[in-house]
Amino acid sequence: MTRPLPKSVPILAGAAIVLVTMAALPALAQQAPPAGTGAPVIQLGTARAPDPAVARLQTRIDDLEAQVREATDLVERMQNELRQTRAEIERQGRTIDDLLRQQATTPPPAEPAPEPPPAPQVSLPDQPDEAFAAAFARLSAGDYAGAEGAFTQFIARFPSSPRTADARFWLGESQFVQEAWADAATTYLQIVQNHATATRAPDAHVRLAASLRRLGQTAQACTTLASFRQRFPTAAPDLRQRAEAERRAAACPA
Repeated sequence: MTRPLPKSVPILAGAAIVLVTMAALPALAQQAPPAGTGAPVIQLGTARAPDPAVARLQTRIDDLEAQVREATDLVERMQNELRQTRAEIERQGRTIDDLLRQQATTPPPAEPAPEPPPAPQVSLPDQPDEAFAAAFARLSAGDYAGAEGAFTQFIARFPSSPRTADARFWLGESQFVQEAWADAATTYLQIVQNHATATRAPDAHVRLAASLRRLGQTAQACTTLASFRQRFPTAAPDLRQRAEAERRAAACPA
């Protein structure tokens, strides 16, 4: 036999239905269609107006991003220019180093010998012997420039004199003492070529070699000394000693 429900059960069930319905009314009210229309409308929410402070902040951020991009481009350009500048400095440094090495290995150019002053004009006697004596007196007195001028004049005035070869030798000596090596070499060579049998010819050979060595022409100096040994094997001992000293100074082969 089924047991009958208590009288309070229907009442409680009804109350529960009422409570559920009341709780659902707000949601149903939002989904209710507008007045006068039969189509249902679903309301998703009300759109909010943008905040002005947020808009200003976004604009500021955009400006900062643009400035950062410009600064980045500027830094990249400066770095590129710096790399190019460093490369140019290194290239110029290498060029300067090459020049310095070249200067260190290249001997400085020899300074040209100063031009000797022109021989002064002197007055000589009309007789060859007296004229020669006057020129030689200047040489003995240490007036080498005056002796050069006097012997030059003697040779020009008395080219056929027996003393012309001696005058030419002493002319070379006056030039040699003044360190006019080129002029002295020319004078001594004229004796070697034109007065081969003169008394001063052996001396002229040795003096010619000495002048050539001082001019840096060591090969020609050695050739002249070899000619001296062949042509004058019985030359005076002191002259042979001077020739040997010149040979050593010029580093001539044995």
